[in-house]
Amino acid sequence: MMQAEYNIAEQMIVSAAREIKDGDIIYAGVGMPNVAVLLAKFSHAPNATVFYETGIIRTDPCILGLGVDTLPTQYMSDKLTDVLYINSLAQRGFFTLGFLGGGQIDRHGNVNTNCTGPYSNPTLRFPGSGGGCDIASLCRNVIVVIDQKKYRFPERVDFVSAPGYLDGRSGSRERKGLMPGTGPRKVVTNLGIYSFVEREMVLDSIHSRAGVSLEDIRSNTGWDIKVSKELQETVPPTQEELRLLREKVDPDGKFIREKLVL
Repeated sequence: MMQAEYNIAEQMIVSAAREIKDGDIIYAGVGMPNVAVLLAKFSHAPNATVFYETGIIRTDPCILGLGVDTLPTQYMSDKLTDVLYINSLAQRGFFTLGFLGGGQIDRHGNVNTNCTGPYSNPTLRFPGSGGGCDIASLCRNVIVVIDQKKYRFPERVDFVSAPGYLDGRSGSRERKGLMPGTGPRKVVTNLGIYSFVEREMVLDSIHSRAGVSLEDIRSNTGWDIKVSKELQETVPPTQEELRLLREKVDPDGKFIREKLVL
């Protein structure tokens, strides 16, 4: 099928949405993760169920808002509960997938959404953790969707808001009281797709058709990133995926209006 013209933000969202399977039970975070979840609901995963931290449960997609606790996310939802109920489900291993964003991520998948620099005198403040720590701590399969720039990809984050594999050593999560088998599975950025091998991030796929090179990735990573021996070119969005994203998910261009700058 002939591919329609698209930008790098659209590639990022489509790539993240493809990580969702039909029937998944998703703990969804704010921003790009929620955009990806809605695209999956409108396309290949209509039977996925979406849970938001504030207690909203949805089996039908909703109008995209800038947050996850808005009138559109609440309107005609299946159920309105509270944060305690949602996190109790996460503690019991109810969710098949956790989706979150962040300000920084390091080589072991630790996410920072608080600040860069010293906490008492930061150089940059992010919006805060919200439900990110709950998703990262409790969900068995976590996808992180994040804009990749060098300051966002340090070798070690300045503040751990949501735990990945901590120091990267075997059993590091369990020693801190987190459930065995939990932790990040994939990272999707505006440049590529990453998995974790022995608790360290590895590049699996480059958004080559969107104009990204391996040099772009290396220059926007704060450590010597490992590259998979089976490195692939990311599959571009289809015309149908782009149509749904532009017409159904984000018709006002809240997230896809402009290209992301490398």
